[in-house]
Amino acid sequence: MARTRLLPWLLAALACLAAPSRQFELGTTYKYSLQSDVFLNEAAPRPAGKTSKSVGYGLRAAAAVTCLWKSPHDPLNRLFRVELSQVHLTVVPADTPEGSRSQHASQWDAASPLPLYVLQQSSEIVKVWSHAESLTSVNIKKAVASMLQYQLTPEDKYQVDVSGRCSVSFKTERNIITKHKSSCTHPDKTQFINPNPIQSPTVLTESTSLYELLPDMTAPKNVRISERTQMYVNILKEASILVKAEHTYKLESTSPSGQTFTAATEAEVIQKLTAGQKVTEDTIVARPELKKCTKNCKSLADNVKLFESNLRAKSLATLKSAVSFLRLLDSFREASEKEVHAVLKSSKNKNITPQLLDLAAAAQTMASVKAALKFLNFNSESDLAERFLVGLMATSHPSSGIVTEILGVAQKDMRNVKNKAAAVATLGALVNVHCKGHRDCAKSEAVGAALKFLEGQLRQCKDELCWQMYLRGLQNAAQPSTISTLLYAIRNGGKKSVLTALRALKKIGSEHFNDQVLDALEKVYGQVDRRHDTTARALAAELIFSSSSLRHIERTLELLPRVEAPELATFIASKLFELVDRTDRVRSFAGKVLSNSTFGNYYNLAHSGSSATFTKYLTKGEDLNSTYAVNMELIPGGLLKESSLDFNLETEDETLNLISVGLFAGGLDSVAGGGDESGGSEEEEAMAGMRLSLLGYELRPYVFFVGTSELMSHVWSGTGSEPTPALQGNLMMMDHHQFVALFNGLVLELKLQGVISLDMTGSIQISLWNRNSHSVVKTSGAAVIQASASLNSDAASSHVQLNVAGDTHLEFVTDLDFYEKPYKMCIQMTQPGVVLRHNTRKYESVTGRKHLVRRLKRRSQNISGKSYAFHNKNSEYCSIMLADV
Repeated sequence: MARTRLLPWLLAALACLAAPSRQFELGTTYKYSLQSDVFLNEAAPRPAGKTSKSVGYGLRAAAAVTCLWKSPHDPLNRLFRVELSQVHLTVVPADTPEGSRSQHASQWDAASPLPLYVLQQSSEIVKVWSHAESLTSVNIKKAVASMLQYQLTPEDKYQVDVSGRCSVSFKTERNIITKHKSSCTHPDKTQFINPNPIQSPTVLTESTSLYELLPDMTAPKNVRISERTQMYVNILKEASILVKAEHTYKLESTSPSGQTFTAATEAEVIQKLTAGQKVTEDTIVARPELKKCTKNCKSLADNVKLFESNLRAKSLATLKSAVSFLRLLDSFREASEKEVHAVLKSSKNKNITPQLLDLAAAAQTMASVKAALKFLNFNSESDLAERFLVGLMATSHPSSGIVTEILGVAQKDMRNVKNKAAAVATLGALVNVHCKGHRDCAKSEAVGAALKFLEGQLRQCKDELCWQMYLRGLQNAAQPSTISTLLYAIRNGGKKSVLTALRALKKIGSEHFNDQVLDALEKVYGQVDRRHDTTARALAAELIFSSSSLRHIERTLELLPRVEAPELATFIASKLFELVDRTDRVRSFAGKVLSNSTFGNYYNLAHSGSSATFTKYLTKGEDLNSTYAVNMELIPGGLLKESSLDFNLETEDETLNLISVGLFAGGLDSVAGGGDESGGSEEEEAMAGMRLSLLGYELRPYVFFVGTSELMSHVWSGTGSEPTPALQGNLMMMDHHQFVALFNGLVLELKLQGVISLDMTGSIQISLWNRNSHSVVKTSGAAVIQASASLNSDAASSHVQLNVAGDTHLEFVTDLDFYEKPYKMCIQMTQPGVVLRHNTRKYESVTGRKHLVRRLKRRSQNISGKSYAFHNKNSEYCSIMLADV
C-alpha cells in the first residue's frame, strides 16, 4: 500500500528530471499571443474618492518561438529563433480619457519580421544575435526570449534576463511555476547615482511570473506577469512615482517548423542561418531607447539664450534661477567641449558667465570640465575660477578623468593663492565622492596620484598657510590611508595646522582610530608636548569621546577639572553631553564612563563658563528632520573665540551637513579693552575670519582682517557695513539616473535631480565709540526637487514628472556689547514663511501621430515663519540688550 502511494511522487520526480531536455521540442514552433500594458502614475496616497489618471501605453503582438538546434553534448544547450508579427500599439484615446485602451496606428504596424537568435544553456540565456533593425523591436524580442527563463526545480539565485542582473526565486507545484524577481540592476554605463542615500531616491523593482505549463511539461501554456517599479525621494517620500505593468502570453498553437540543424556548436548554426547577412552578438539585456532631437533642434547656444534672463545674478536664490538651471543641465551634458567653450567665451553671455560655470561643473562630463578649464584663467583676480571649483565640490559622480583634470590644476603654480587653495580643497572633495561611488577606488590611479600629491606637498610645506591648504585637501578627501600624514601634521605643524589636522581626523571617523591616534589626541588635549590652541584641545577631547577606548575617555574626564580655562572646560563638558544625547556610539562608550560616579561627577563636569554647544530642530517631518547645531567657544570675559552654525539634514540612517558657517577670532580682547585671564597664554595678533563648508566639504577660509591696523581701517571706512557675498551659486544637491527594463522589453528611464540656488551675504558694523558691534549673515535659497519616469520607444513616449519647490531666507544676527565686562552677546535667527509648491506633470504622445495627452496638477503648502531659540544664557543677554530697542 505504501509503495502504491509513493508511485505518483516517483513518477512526478522522474518527469521533472526528464522534462528540461524536452522543453520546447526540437523542430516545433510555439505560437503565442502577447498582450502587455504599462501604467505610469504618482504613487502618493490621494484623498478618499479621488483617483489620479495614469499615462502609458501597451502592445499587442504574435510571437513565435522555435527550437532550431540542441547540442549533441548537452541537450540543455539550445538555439532558439524568436519572431514577432502583428505588432500594434494600444493607448487610451486622447479624446475619450475615460475609455479603455485600443489599437492606435504607429511605427509598430510595420514591425520588422527579422528573427532574433537566442542561445540558452539550461535556464540561462547567454547570447543573442540580432539583425539591423530598430532597438525597440530587438528589445521586445529579447523580452519574449526571457519568457523561456524558467525552471522546474525550486531555487533562489541571481539571473541575467531582459531586465539585467536580478535576484530570482523559483517555486513549483505540479505544472505551475512561480518566479519572483527583484532588485534588478541594469548594466548601462551612462547610469549614475549619488553615493549619499539622503541625496538619493529609493528604487524598488519586483515582478511575479506565473507559468502554467502544458500537461507534458514541454512548454508554457499561459504566462501571466505582474511587475511594479516605485521610486521615491528618501527625504520626501510623498514625492513618489509608481509604474505598473501587466504582461500575458497565451499559447495559441504548435506546428512543425520544418527546420532543424545538426552541428557541433551553435557558432556553426549561426553561420548557416546568417550567411551573407549582418548580425550583432549581444546579451539578453534590453538596451535603453533614448529620445534624441531629430528636427528643429536647438543648439546649446540657443538654449542658453532662451533662459538668459533667469540666469542673471539678480535672479540667484529664486525659483526661476533654480528651474532654469535644471532645464539647461541636459543641454550641457549633451554638448561637446567646443560648444560649451563657445558659450562660456561669448561676449553675449558675459553677465551670466558665473551661472554657466555652475552648469559646466554640474554636468560632470569631460567635455564640460575641459571647456571650463580652457576658458578660466587661474592667475586672474576674478572669482570665476573659484566659483567653478566650488560647483565641482557639490557633484555626485565625478569620473577618474575629472579627478585627474583637477589634479593638474592643483599642481600648477598660481599667482592667485585663493584659486590655488580652492583647487586643492576641490581635489580632496572629488577624491572623497569618487571613492564613495567606487569601492575599489584605492586601486584607482587618479585617486592614488591625488593623495600622493596632497601628502607629498604637505610634508614640503614651510609656512602655516601652506600646511593648512593641503590639510584642507586631506580633510575633504577623508581617506583612512592618510591618517599617518595627519599625525605627522599634529606633531610638526603650527597651532592652526594642528586644528585643521584634527578636523580631518574627525571627517575620517573615529572607527578608524587606533591607540596611536588616541595617544596623539591625548597629547593635544593635555598639552603634553607643547601648548595648543584651545579649539584644538576641545576638538581632541571630542574625538576621544567619540572613540571606543574607555581608558582614554576616563583619562580625559579626569583631566577636565585641571584645564586652566573655565570657558574651555565648560565647552568640552557641553560637547560631551550633546554627543551622548545624540550619538549611539558615544552613548555606548562615553555614556558608560559617565554612569561611573568616579568620572561622571559634579567635580569633573560642572564648570562656570558661558561657552555652549547644542543642537535644535529647524523642522521635523516623517521622512526628514533638519537641525541647526551651534558651537560657541568664548574666551574669559565673554568675547567670541570660535563659533560654528551647522545646518544638517537627518534621516533615521544618515546625517548630511548641508552648510556650515564658522566664525573665528583671536587677539581681540586687547582691542575690546580687556586682557587674557586664562593664565599665561601667548599674546595673539588681532584677526578674524569665516569658515564655510558645503555638503561637508571645507572651502578656503575668508579672512576679514589680520592685525589691529587692518581692523581699524575696516572700522573707519565701513567696508563691512554693506552686504558682501560670501557664497553664491547654483549647486546640484541630487543627481540620479537609472534604467529599469520591463518584461516587455521597453526600458523605463528614472531621474531625480535637485538644485539649490544660493546667495549668502554678510555685513558687520562696529562702533568703537559705543563699544558694540552688529553683524548679519543672510542666507537666501531656492530649491527644486524633480523626479521623473519616462517610457520611451520608437512608437510612443509617456512621462510623469513630480516637482517640489520652495524659496526662503534665513537671517543670523549677532549683537555684541563690549562696553564693560562681562561682555554681552545676543544671537537671533529668524526665517520668514515658506510656500512649498508641488506640481505633477504627465505627458503621452505617439511618434508621428496626433495623439497627445498633457496633464498638470498643482498644489501648495504654507509653512509659517519662525524665530529659533538658542541656549539660556543667550536669552538672558538678549533680554538685557534688546530691552530698550
